[in-house]
Amino acid sequence: MGVGTVAVALVSLVSGCSDSDSDSPSSASADVEVSKINMGAIEGADWAWLYVGVDSGIFKKNGLDVTISTPSPSTIPAAVMRGSLQASAQVGTCERAHGEGVKVIDVGVAGIRDSHTLLARKGIGSVKGLAGKTLIVPQGNSSPTARIKAILKEQGVLDDVKLLPVAAANSQVALFKSGQGDAIWEPIDVIAKTQKLVSGSDIVLDSKEAGQELPNTGLCISEAFLKKNPKTSKALIKSMVQSVQFLLKGSPDAMSSMEKQLKLTSDEADLTLATLHDDLTSDPVVNDTLLTAQADQDSKSSGKKVTLEQVRTAYDMAPATQVAGDLGTG
Repeated sequence: MGVGTVAVALVSLVSGCSDSDSDSPSSASADVEVSKINMGAIEGADWAWLYVGVDSGIFKKNGLDVTISTPSPSTIPAAVMRGSLQASAQVGTCERAHGEGVKVIDVGVAGIRDSHTLLARKGIGSVKGLAGKTLIVPQGNSSPTARIKAILKEQGVLDDVKLLPVAAANSQVALFKSGQGDAIWEPIDVIAKTQKLVSGSDIVLDSKEAGQELPNTGLCISEAFLKKNPKTSKALIKSMVQSVQFLLKGSPDAMSSMEKQLKLTSDEADLTLATLHDDLTSDPVVNDTLLTAQADQDSKSSGKKVTLEQVRTAYDMAPATQVAGDLGTG
């Protein structure tokens, strides 16, 4: 089963693992109003917890029959509001859509930093070393592209670096491999694969050095879904937390699942997991520090002031607080 669409058949209604459990998810009865969930996400390391959680049966053991879909990210909030998607792992996208009147709500966080990493050719060695060089970046005004521009500006080299925007990750990798770029800015799973293709290339900026902590991935549902399906909503949050825990343990089962879902070799999976240890959290409750960072980023990307109070309205942490208390992760 590869990344893109993952389907899991519903079997006995049972609950998943916690930190004190064995490496495989454990079982207990589950009770949900809705079992079939179509969840919107993106392919890649930042969503590994979701792919591994579904593939490993954690959602299933909480009574959920989950299918992962990967539509265009910009379409996900409206699809969640309409009900063609019951949930999404795109908390940042949903938060901004909420501010524009789309009736979606973020109910839990799994990722607090995205895994974008800077890989450069031999001899560059640092961000400042990119002066006079070409950096391949994602196309468009995405958050990762805005962040690397800010980093280049902080290092005083933004005007001296040629940015080469390219839409598809495989096209970016091909350009880097062919020598048309001196560095590439991509999520860690892509970087882990790419580093092998260009002899002497090295990571000069990892995600922890590059990324401010703010809500990155998690759980978004519609306001109507939360009201009608409180048990299902909590089961989704519980599954999210247990999936993060299971992945971060790095058991043979978890690593095998991540290798399969992200199409990684064992050493590529090891590098990816090492990065995700800094980027994921098993506490689903978002705090004001994260929300303040989100407000600051929204203000920069939109060109208008976005306040902490405005961002707070896109989050309902009551169910996550209860789940965190039940699991002891808060």
